[in-house]
Amino acid sequence: MFSYKSLYIKIGYLFLIVVWLTAFMPVQAVYAQEPEPQDPPALEDGTSQTLLDSQTPQAILGNKKLIFIHHSTGENWLTDDIGNLGKTLNSNGYFVSDTNYDWGPVLSYYGDQIGNHTDIGNWYHWFGSGRNNTSVLNTLYAESGQHSSYTRTVVNPGGANEIIMFKSCFPNSDLKGIASALIPAIGSNPLKGQDAGSDAHTISNAKGIYNDLLTYFVSMPDKLFIVITAPPLYASSYGANARAFNNWLLNNWLTGYSGHNVAVFDFYNILTSDAGTNRHNNINANDASRLDGNHHRILNGAVQRLQTIAYNLSAYATSSDDHPSVAGSRKATYEFVPWLNYIYNRWRNSITAAPLVATTLISPVGGRVVSNWYPVYNWNAVSGATNYILKTANSTGVAAFSGSYSATAVGCAAGTGTCTITPATRLGLGPYRWWVETWDGTSGSWSSTGIFTTPAIPGRAVLISPAGAVGIRPIYSWYRVSGATYYRLTVRNPSNTYVVVQFLPNSSTGCVSTSTCRITPAISLSVRGTYTWWIQAWNPSGYGLISLPKNFIR
Repeated sequence: MFSYKSLYIKIGYLFLIVVWLTAFMPVQAVYAQEPEPQDPPALEDGTSQTLLDSQTPQAILGNKKLIFIHHSTGENWLTDDIGNLGKTLNSNGYFVSDTNYDWGPVLSYYGDQIGNHTDIGNWYHWFGSGRNNTSVLNTLYAESGQHSSYTRTVVNPGGANEIIMFKSCFPNSDLKGIASALIPAIGSNPLKGQDAGSDAHTISNAKGIYNDLLTYFVSMPDKLFIVITAPPLYASSYGANARAFNNWLLNNWLTGYSGHNVAVFDFYNILTSDAGTNRHNNINANDASRLDGNHHRILNGAVQRLQTIAYNLSAYATSSDDHPSVAGSRKATYEFVPWLNYIYNRWRNSITAAPLVATTLISPVGGRVVSNWYPVYNWNAVSGATNYILKTANSTGVAAFSGSYSATAVGCAAGTGTCTITPATRLGLGPYRWWVETWDGTSGSWSSTGIFTTPAIPGRAVLISPAGAVGIRPIYSWYRVSGATYYRLTVRNPSNTYVVVQFLPNSSTGCVSTSTCRITPAISLSVRGTYTWWIQAWNPSGYGLISLPKNFIR
């Protein structure tokens, strides 16, 4: 006989058995899904990420030969099941080869093969003025082999490698020193030929190594050199230094460089944010499609280098392994390949089109002292230029200002006459250097360097009179102070009460063109006794020292 009660009991037993089995089954870790690098997802606002050019380089110019100089992090980035960079580059028309440990000619300086040495100081022997072994570059340009595991889907088109990517590994993010230190000349740079463990591995010395490379790069316009910044460390006392150095590479290193055959990809920056709850606590989920975070990518047709997360260490490493995780390596691929397509097309366009001529700077030049902290920049117009890019840096090479202006905005749309602009960026104490690049949408040229300085703080005024017995409205006079644009007059009466405090422009004191300043305040001194007065000079750089006081008797 059918019984509902017995059915319910059997169902209850079955449920308990399922619960018991589930409790002892192995738990599978669940990881956030990463975006596929070949098929970018929509961004958070619903828009899509596109190339500046509507086509890939493959559709324009066919297969291109690329060589990547790297060690283990680069190998992971290339590998199909980690970063998938090699196969993704192939799908964009790049024939990829690479170097690794134990690659290339033996250099007597190291006593082994050059491929074992890829720290910042070692680039001196690859591309710098220490490249006395021509077989290194000859072998590099001719290399077509694989020294890492990644799938090739592109047939070797023949010829030499035209794109040279090179990267130092994460120990290079332990840069010592201070960001404001002077950059040494290459002849006295102690980092040349040294590895990242050297005491000479400092920010300023690293800058000097990279500056030395430009002499060779500018002589090779038919090669595209791609610098990949060193990845961040999981833990370091020098994270801020790594950030400062990579900011310099992106913002300052190429200021004034005349070609388009050198570019920097900020591998470091993109690896300092993830999709975790505090944006650097989930190595298995990247933020490649987020509108915030730390990125270097092509976004809606333009290059975007973004940092909204204040973190200077790796978001994709662990305490036991500084190598980026799969998620971090995939984020790098996803952002790098469209960026490389853009950089490649810009470079090819620049060497196939006749470049614009450089402009000539008019003022401020020759080290002259400008009148205030907001200098007026003037340069000669260039026919055909649609835009002008103005860059200003201080004496240590730190960028102070960078802006792009249409020819109309700077008053020289006709391509003749003088271009003029006064940026709203306030400078500090000089000296400063500045450059202008002409631009027509595909190519341009940098001007020579203009040098100027902002006003120094004025000196101490020397008082003349009054200094004895005076009337009810004395005339105050003092010697002009060089560089002063205003003076502050202070007078105190016998009761130690301030009776005159006036801020006086040069034009009111009569010392714009003479050596003596004079002023008669419209204030009557009614109290009899001993008065004391001072003058303090001022200009846009600040106040000078207060003058020595003078007394007079009313």
